[in-house]
Amino acid sequence: MKIIEDIFHNARFQLFLLIMLLCSVSTAQAKPLISDLSQNDIKIDARFSGTKLFLFGVRNLAGEIVVIVRGPKQNYIVRKKENVLGMWLNRKQMEFQNINGFYAAYSSVPISEMNKLVLSNLNIGLDNLVFEHDGRVYIEELDDFKKAILDNKFSHKLYSEEFGEINFMGDALFKTQIEFSKHIPEGSYNAEIYLIDGSDIVGIQSIPISVSKTGFEAEVYNFAHERKVLYGILCVFLAIVSGWFANVIFWKV
Repeated sequence: MKIIEDIFHNARFQLFLLIMLLCSVSTAQAKPLISDLSQNDIKIDARFSGTKLFLFGVRNLAGEIVVIVRGPKQNYIVRKKENVLGMWLNRKQMEFQNINGFYAAYSSVPISEMNKLVLSNLNIGLDNLVFEHDGRVYIEELDDFKKAILDNKFSHKLYSEEFGEINFMGDALFKTQIEFSKHIPEGSYNAEIYLIDGSDIVGIQSIPISVSKTGFEAEVYNFAHERKVLYGILCVFLAIVSGWFANVIFWKV
């Protein structure tokens, strides 16, 4: 409750709420959909344990609100182990491209009540996500490989298995709370807000979100990616020194 109270007392929220109220008075001149976030950037440091952003807005036409948050696209190689003579070995693998590192969905009504064709066209819902794959394809086991990716995302709270709720304050104003776990990857995110009336997409808005590392972790991350060879040499050197030091301590004892 304290977090909700804090955001409602936030100056930005109060100003935006006032604008929303003024806009809703004159629907003829207002956009079908106007929304904003409590903040547009997330900083990750050693103490980061996850965070929450508040999305709020107003609809000036009839329809239901759907919010989809997608994270940076990543490539994955998924391997499947099989029992060979009593040993579990990687026998099959598939490579997937352009998979969102984060995916969360929110709606103002149960998703089962919405037009399935619209949801499919907008890639809304886990069943409608596109899994691009390359290389050798095991069509008969494709669902198993997809499930492996989803299970990994669920376990780190990077994908939401169910749609979160969007609440209305009156007939026009709406709000929801977007949760980010401590495992979120760095990169560019996008919050997609849709106003959907039956089979019609009445309004669309997109709000960018930036997730970046800060502090010592950022320095190490940038060094590892910008100077890979030197970083590798340092890692090997530190491993040797650590082993030597442990050996000295062991013999002294």
